[in-house]
Amino acid sequence: MQVCRRPPPDKQLLRDFVETYFDGAVLARLEALISAMSDSEVEVTFDAIGRESFEFTGEFIKSVDLLIYACQEDIPYNSPEGYEQVIAALQYPDLDQMTVSSVASLYADCTLFDQLPETGFHEPVTADVPTLAFGSAWDVQTAQSWAANAAATLTNAQSFLIHEAGHGALIFQKCVADMAVAFFNDPARRFDDRCTEATKLKNYHIASWVGVEAEADDGGENAGTDDVTEEQANSITPEQLGLTPQAVTFDETGSAIIHGRVVGADVLSYVFEGSEGELLEIAFEASTPSANFNLLHYGDPEAVFSTWSGENAYSGTLDRNGRYEIRVYLLGQAKETGSADFELTIKLGAD
Repeated sequence: MQVCRRPPPDKQLLRDFVETYFDGAVLARLEALISAMSDSEVEVTFDAIGRESFEFTGEFIKSVDLLIYACQEDIPYNSPEGYEQVIAALQYPDLDQMTVSSVASLYADCTLFDQLPETGFHEPVTADVPTLAFGSAWDVQTAQSWAANAAATLTNAQSFLIHEAGHGALIFQKCVADMAVAFFNDPARRFDDRCTEATKLKNYHIASWVGVEAEADDGGENAGTDDVTEEQANSITPEQLGLTPQAVTFDETGSAIIHGRVVGADVLSYVFEGSEGELLEIAFEASTPSANFNLLHYGDPEAVFSTWSGENAYSGTLDRNGRYEIRVYLLGQAKETGSADFELTIKLGAD
């Protein structure tokens, strides 16, 4: 196998480079600069070129690496026509609109590679090599079932479904990373399902009024609907979730600074009154990126803003009169065993 290595720093290589891509006065200045460079300056220049060039070539290299596998192993057994047949048979064929351009691009790129179908490619692999496989319930690139399917014919394999994880369970849950390290240290080790259980999503809260039967004026035909308004049916207050809301106290400037600590699966709730048209600004700093906050209309399960968006601050104009709620919580493995200290700064004033 041929391995590409960076050449040692050398002035002549720099001269060859500039002579290839420059001419005239620019070339003359660059050659003079190279001649004046010390050995340490040449070395620093090579390091900078290596780092910066990889920013442009890195994604290309990763794409080519993927195409080497896809075009040599998958594409020979698939076709655009077969893809269209599979999509048409799905329950939601409209999803095709999300992928049609990327699929067309993949087939076009693969025309650049020689097709080398391998006999027995679709036959399950059988082996007794120690194997640890993970499937992710939130993976939108590979099916969560593939881990178990791959392990089915491997006599010394273990497979686990990680519930709260996307593509690559290793980067989403610390317990998966811990299992991987333990497996490399001892491939014969057998694991229990603690990581799987720890990543299971908690059940949704069922409000106390759901399913309550009430006598209706129509003799029971619409029993259970008279006592529950549409607003109530869509409302989930912090009290219904078992939280204890804390009222936010603002100073004379309309500001409030809250220092707190959130532990494990706890959710801290802060409530305040706001008026339509008021400007609300929220700043959030925490000791771990696993700490997040949501801004909600009180009783509305849909967040107005969440730090899941990647921003740790919010600024916006309130769209209605009434109560608002801020919930602080942990995500990922931190909500099982972690904690975070945080500072929540809230400023409320007329826009």
